[in-house]
Amino acid sequence: MRNILLGILILFSFNAKSQSDLIFSNKLSVRLAPLSLIDFYNGSCYKIGLEVSLFKSTSITADYGGYFKNFNVWKNYTGYNIDVGLKYYLKHQLHQGFYISLNYFYKNQGFDYKDSIKEASSAYYTEYRTQKYVTCVNINIGMLNLYNKRFILDFFGGIGIRYKNVSSSISIDDLKNGIEYNDSQSLYFIVTPGEFIYPNINLGLRIGVKII
Repeated sequence: MRNILLGILILFSFNAKSQSDLIFSNKLSVRLAPLSLIDFYNGSCYKIGLEVSLFKSTSITADYGGYFKNFNVWKNYTGYNIDVGLKYYLKHQLHQGFYISLNYFYKNQGFDYKDSIKEASSAYYTEYRTQKYVTCVNINIGMLNLYNKRFILDFFGGIGIRYKNVSSSISIDDLKNGIEYNDSQSLYFIVTPGEFIYPNINLGLRIGVKII
């Protein structure tokens, strides 16, 4: 009886290991960024990407995004963004669980916005265009989990540095006289022309499907 129980345990362990190996096999997956669809600060964006394993503990990621034409008060969006990364998983050969990644992000984005510009004794309503070029490098810490051997949930966050180059179809003096511009703290960071370097806090979520 004891030998039978031992045999069952060995068989169960072997089967569990086989299933575990199957679950942890994450050599190729496709993924989406659902939170980008409701990004009120940067504009509604669709993102689709891949994760491909390179070595036992390393993989590369690549995401491409485009903007929906109109979202919230921002109109006539154009442009794209790309995000490429190198992941190192802390548990070898699993390609899931905790990881550290180095990511490079680039954004080319343009949009229109309307505001009332105050002059000495009057105000006029105008629409102006903002064009942005953003480059960012981040170090992230994240966790990727597989569910039902197929579905991927990937949370991550990190810090980095961001360089932003912004141009506007109206002058900075006109912008400063904008009624909504002066009433909104966020508009300063979104539409003010110039070159800026900021620290960057990066938080994100990816959902996906394992292919291999």
